[in-house]
Parts: sequence; C-alpha cells; structure tokens
Amino acid sequence: MAQTKAYVLVEVATGHIPAAVAGLREIPGLVSVDSVMGPFDVLVVLVDDLAAAGNVVAEHVHPVSGVVRTVTCLVIG
Repeated sequence: MAQTKAYVLVEVATGHIPAAVAGLREIPGLVSVDSVMGPFDVLVVLVDDLAAAGNVVAEHVHPVSGVVRTVTCLVIG
C-alpha cells in the first residue's frame, strides 16, 4: 500500500499532558510526539497506510490516559 502521512491533533485532560506525551511516545510507529500550544495539546505524526493509521489512533492513541479526543489530518500533497 502507498505510504500516508498523518498529523493527529490530541486534546488532553488538564494536568495530564506530561503523562499523555510519555504514553504516546511508547506507541511503536509514531514518527514524533510533541506538546504544542493552541486548541490541542499534543501533535503526533505517523506514517503508514491509511488503514493502519486509523487503527493506530483507535487502538493505541485513544486508550492513553488523559486523551480526551483526537482529530486526524491526512496529508494529501
């Protein structure tokens, strides 16, 4: 399958950012995990095929303690 790059914007519960970032960094296959300022708290970059990207978010990102919600943005160009 073709490679897909995705940015995952992660909202984290108040007071849980350091623990959530640490938990997200344990997930294999993520290119980077960074705390950011703005409406979301963490930016995750992953590269894989589209089906795998959805599975990583649903099965690995959402269960991380403190994660409230995510928005996945697929790179199209």
